[in-house]
Amino acid sequence: MTASVLLTRYGNEAARPALKVGEIAYDIDSKTYVVGDGTPNPPRIMTTKSTGSFDLTSIEEILLPETTKEAIAIKGDSGWSPVFEFVEYENRLLLRILDWTGGEGDKPSAGLFLRINGEPTPNPNLAMNVKGTQGPPGAPPLVNLVMNDSGELIFKIHYSSEEIDVTSEINEDGELIITYGDEAKQEFNVGRLHTFLGSALIPDTSYTLMSSDHGKLLAFTSDDPITVTIPNDDFGTTMSVTVLQKGEGTIVFNWDSNEIEVVSLQDASATMGTGSLVSVSYVSDGYWLLVGNIV
Repeated sequence: MTASVLLTRYGNEAARPALKVGEIAYDIDSKTYVVGDGTPNPPRIMTTKSTGSFDLTSIEEILLPETTKEAIAIKGDSGWSPVFEFVEYENRLLLRILDWTGGEGDKPSAGLFLRINGEPTPNPNLAMNVKGTQGPPGAPPLVNLVMNDSGELIFKIHYSSEEIDVTSEINEDGELIITYGDEAKQEFNVGRLHTFLGSALIPDTSYTLMSSDHGKLLAFTSDDPITVTIPNDDFGTTMSVTVLQKGEGTIVFNWDSNEIEVVSLQDASATMGTGSLVSVSYVSDGYWLLVGNIV
């Protein structure tokens, strides 16, 4: 009988030389055995005190007897699916596992946050922020100048099909600043506006403009067709009146073309619908301008 002695190299992994096929080495830093196979990266054998990581992805299947499975407690997820909820945390939006559903056996732990790699964590500071970056500002909302049932001029603002309360003020430059929104207040500069010297609710379906209407807002409330006549009078000075269709009745502007000249875009002379605003201005010598929501 011939006795054989098996020699094993011993030292740190970084100092280990290339191993011949079948040659054994022990890396004292990772407490791992290595078996030479003639390559720069020989296979490693794990021990109960090994440290570091082991790549076993090349192994397609590991077969164990049922008793061994129970002994080492190999358990699957048992079909449990997480139920998430959104949680705001320090200006971040996180996903937290609220509950589990659809599984069998012991339910996994809830209350954990989701990391960017999909792993759960109890630490919200390590969780993935699902809130996107701030987008560009949207278009300004629709602002309407309307007259209420008391004859007061008010502003209404419509944003995302919802009417929002607003506050307004005129700054030192004569610009109207409208502030809207509940949380982050937003300002909308309407620009310089004409200052009305007065306003009136007019229920009549026929009306002739007068010099005393200068600087006023005339709101017509009828739901029947309305005729507003531009007179032939020479007022001797400039004059401007703003006409508002408050009711359903379309306002048609009428004048004697043989006596005066009224200029408008494409000869428009009727309001476009409820809420239409039209500026009627006398320039001089029987010459008028008609500007606004007219067709």
